[in-house]
Amino acid sequence: MARTKWSLVKSRLKMVEGWSKNGLTESQICKNLGVNRTTLNDFKDRYPELLEAINRGREMAVAEIENALFKRALGYDFEETKESSRVIDGKTIKCNEKIKNHLPPDVAACFILLKNKDHSNWCDNPAKRDLAREIFEFDKLIEKIRLIGDDSLDFHSAQSEHVK
Repeated sequence: MARTKWSLVKSRLKMVEGWSKNGLTESQICKNLGVNRTTLNDFKDRYPELLEAINRGREMAVAEIENALFKRALGYDFEETKESSRVIDGKTIKCNEKIKNHLPPDVAACFILLKNKDHSNWCDNPAKRDLAREIFEFDKLIEKIRLIGDDSLDFHSAQSEHVK
């Protein structure tokens, strides 16, 4: 029975990618495919093309969102068509008028982009970031000592090496 379900899912991989691109959750994708969540997870483990389709869709969605955020951060010009009607000599005439507008740069969008794309320079708390990085390196060192199991390396000498 699972093979029949896989053949159905396999034939709809492009749709799965599109659903993922449109922001559907995996639960929603399951519903659209007519499979339960466990089956989808099993198929993702067994058939890499399914996982790739889901990930490709998500990557495209993220890229589109990043582009929209970038455009909003910089501001942009756009044209809007306004429809109006006028009565001239008793006759109603519809008119289309093109209006040029400008959307100014958005400070919040700028902040989000800088914080995520250049986090080394745009961070809420640089001291916390640096401390987290040091803790991570220290934890790696502790794990290395545990794996080696060398009694000659004592905790204090490892700590002093890390501080240097």
